[in-house]
Amino acid sequence: KDYIEVIEENKDIFDINRINEMYGIIISKVDVLINLPIGLNSSLTLTLLPKLSRLYSERKINEMKNVIISSINVSMCLAIPIMIGYMFFSKEIFDLLYPNASQGALLLQLIAVSVIFSILDQTINGALQGFGKVMIPAIALGIGCLVKLILNLVLLPIPELNVYGAAIGSIACHAVAFTIVFN
Repeated sequence: KDYIEVIEENKDIFDINRINEMYGIIISKVDVLINLPIGLNSSLTLTLLPKLSRLYSERKINEMKNVIISSINVSMCLAIPIMIGYMFFSKEIFDLLYPNASQGALLLQLIAVSVIFSILDQTINGALQGFGKVMIPAIALGIGCLVKLILNLVLLPIPELNVYGAAIGSIACHAVAFTIVFN
């Protein structure tokens, strides 16, 4: 069956106008706001790589630990306030940035939880890459994506959840990836 046939057979589950509306909210609004702190942290993580690589080659373990702890602290100083701001002020943020189309605040509140996992995962991945262990982050993210795919397949068709199922899948993806690389 193709995409259209599935939608036609399940009109009670798939409201194409609602799907398009929510997809637009995710892509044009929520993803932009969620990716902002992740992009900022990416710059910080890139500065971590050369220093850790040098310390690793010189076998300066204590200095490596200090650099990693400092990087995680800086990442947390970025992630926590942004996550809290998104969770508690999402309506105000949407009203300010999108005054004519401020839907999506609840979705931002939910997916804001993924910010902390994404940023910590990104920082730890940078440290692992500095040690030359590039496969661990790739495998962790692959497993996280598999979890997201499964959750999306299960949760998206539930009318009460709909697009919020995708947000739950994103949170789970980043939490799983973070848990794998942190251990």
